[in-house]
Amino acid sequence: MLRIDNSSQQNPSLWEAVLPPELFQMNEELTRVDKLLDDQRFLAPFRERFSTCMGRPTTAVATYLRMMYLKHRYQLGYEVLVKEVSDSLAWRRFCHLDLGDRVPDSTTLIKLTHKYGEGTVGALNDALVLKLKEGKVIRGKKLRIDTTVVESDIHHPTDTGLLNDSIKVITRVVDKLKKAVPDIGRRFVKHTRLAKKVYLGLRKVIRGRMGQDDTILKKARGKLVKITEEVIAGGRVVQAELELLQEKPPRVNRLKGQLREWIELAEKVVWQTKEVIKGNRRLPRRL
Repeated sequence: MLRIDNSSQQNPSLWEAVLPPELFQMNEELTRVDKLLDDQRFLAPFRERFSTCMGRPTTAVATYLRMMYLKHRYQLGYEVLVKEVSDSLAWRRFCHLDLGDRVPDSTTLIKLTHKYGEGTVGALNDALVLKLKEGKVIRGKKLRIDTTVVESDIHHPTDTGLLNDSIKVITRVVDKLKKAVPDIGRRFVKHTRLAKKVYLGLRKVIRGRMGQDDTILKKARGKLVKITEEVIAGGRVVQAELELLQEKPPRVNRLKGQLREWIELAEKVVWQTKEVIKGNRRLPRRL
């Protein structure tokens, strides 16, 4: 049987009359959240989906909602949450629990979370957005969600990495042109898989050379340069085929400009990589 709130909230116990009221005083945040969750629209999803008059009474929905707020607000585990609510008179009052009421067990909260499911949480979020919009806290046009960001090292660009990227982007643009114009790029050969294999092998050589001779490294770089030159040549052929078209849709013209830009950049990467292989590392306009 679904229970919305504890009946003890309407009839405070004798302990609350004896103990100092300061012990039960909630801070400003909890007071505002408690008032917010009193809105009946937050209880509507539970009434619509789980309302029944049969079975044992469930944990009060008002208590469950407030305990879940405390859990996510202070990033607590279920067992720690139960312990903190049990030890704090203010948190007990916030969760609509009298001193004589038993705090729901951690396993009970976990089962209720699985029972209510994501659909109920989505309905609660919709109700919250509508409530905030009515209170002019938000406009309701956009919703920004704060997410967890994991720190990661910067991927510094290298000549070999830029060569591999050039092969990928030129091939990607040619694939889009093939879909837009069926007769374009039939002789274009994809080298992305081969380039990836050579590039990953090159990285293994770089990590494991430990001051050894650079002959193997130069050879692998030269192979990647050769693959890039073949892709550039194939892209030039596609450019020539595009010039023969009488009418070009706007999307084709846009892709044509992208292909020209990527080919020019790839040629510059090929040139500077060849210079590095020769031993020239002073390139003032290096990409």
